[in-house]
Amino acid sequence: MLNIGHILDNKYEVIKVLGQGGMGTVYLCKNNRLGNLWAVKETKIDESEKINFLAESNILKDLVHDGIPRIVDIFYEQNYLYMVEDYIEGETLKEYISKYGSLNPEKLIDISLQLCSILDYLHNFNPPIIYRDLKPSNIMLQKNGKVILVDFGISRTYKENQDSDTIILGSKGYIAPEQLMNVQSNVQTDIYSLGATMYFMTTGRMPSYPTEIINKDNYPKTMEYALVNIMLKASAIEPENRYRDIRELKETLINYIYNLNNFKTKAVNRDDKTILAPKTELADKKIKTKKPVYKILAALIIILAVILILLTSLINSNKSKLSNTNTPDNTASKNTGNNDIKKNENTSEPKQAEEKDIISRGVLFKNNAITLKSSSSGSKGKAKGKGKNESKDLQFQFNLNPNASISNSKFNIGVDSVQLIDNTLIANLNIENKTKDLINIDLEKTYFTDENNEAIKCYNPSAITKLPIPPSSVKQGIKIYFKNFNFNGTTYTINSSLSGSISRDINLFIDVK
Repeated sequence: MLNIGHILDNKYEVIKVLGQGGMGTVYLCKNNRLGNLWAVKETKIDESEKINFLAESNILKDLVHDGIPRIVDIFYEQNYLYMVEDYIEGETLKEYISKYGSLNPEKLIDISLQLCSILDYLHNFNPPIIYRDLKPSNIMLQKNGKVILVDFGISRTYKENQDSDTIILGSKGYIAPEQLMNVQSNVQTDIYSLGATMYFMTTGRMPSYPTEIINKDNYPKTMEYALVNIMLKASAIEPENRYRDIRELKETLINYIYNLNNFKTKAVNRDDKTILAPKTELADKKIKTKKPVYKILAALIIILAVILILLTSLINSNKSKLSNTNTPDNTASKNTGNNDIKKNENTSEPKQAEEKDIISRGVLFKNNAITLKSSSSGSKGKAKGKGKNESKDLQFQFNLNPNASISNSKFNIGVDSVQLIDNTLIANLNIENKTKDLINIDLEKTYFTDENNEAIKCYNPSAITKLPIPPSSVKQGIKIYFKNFNFNGTTYTINSSLSGSISRDINLFIDVK
């Protein structure tokens, strides 16, 4: 860290430290030649890191938006890159809420709409620019109410034909669930982060898990149902259930304000349905005249229901009398029927209680490796016949035939392929949750075990220990990483644990041939 008074590039004098993070340090500096103040970001250049240290400057240099700081200068000193940006006076959203507490709906919507405008500007580039790190500490609030989005350190342009990001980046609590599965970040991931930020503005709490945000019981009881619904949709676990783009979210917020200003709310408690009625005397009169009609209809429905119950009771009574006639045939058939019923009761219940899994052992053929990628050649083909210089950079995929899987009426989980990159093995899991409840995969209890019972624990770069599988979801692809793997065994097992409505251990068996 630089000392106060240090001179950078013979003109920028360090006044104080503005902030520190994983991507570097930001200083408040004074240009001694011009006398103006700038924010200077310092980033240590490490060639071993898989990070493009000029990505931020390459993105910001083409941006012109009053909610995004400009980069006016770039220079190097020793092993550090320095970027000179607009100095934004104010405080972060995180600092503001720490000082004043959660926001009222008006302030919440105002900040959210400004963030929507900034993200809409970024997403409308071709290809779109994905911010990737939207969180309260990267949102500056100026005294005039203006919102500025700072720190584009991990922003990137969307790659059309790319399945995943180079590395998993984001901040705990605000990173979208699919990013943890190494799915390429896109406009949907930014929408999720905005939804999580709105949750923080509403509650004053950083979300720990995605399930916390989508639980409406965690929102203030006084908050209107319609506004809670907007946040629930923005932060939906499955990307397809979120807003299709940031503009749709922005329009929804604008419509909410319009309805709030032009309608009056009849129900405030979010557990009830919100009924909106126009603010006109005529509408009030219409509502009042309809109340007696509703009461009459309700009374008629109750009378009809009572009549139906009486009729049903009479019919069942007559059937009972007819079935109790003591003829030899009827008695025999009745006894036989009772015995059959007892047999069915004794045999059917255990089947429901002890539903058996359909288990399939997967088979992996080592000689059928597919070359996915090479630093010197992007062609696909068999793994054999590559030169020594290329072998270190090769990435192999092994398709299982059949797949290793477990399935029943509640869920399906299977492995259809594995990839081998250097000494890291990536298992490609497909999971289908058929229940109406959330199921979590416990990464802390996920291992790759060989026939000698030697296990490698799942590599988890984030602080999140559970991967959520949404209820009633279609098959989802999940990548699980295992480092320091050697392909020497003949039988392997992926061991993991499910929690939620289904709490159990699972074992997926793979035979190597």
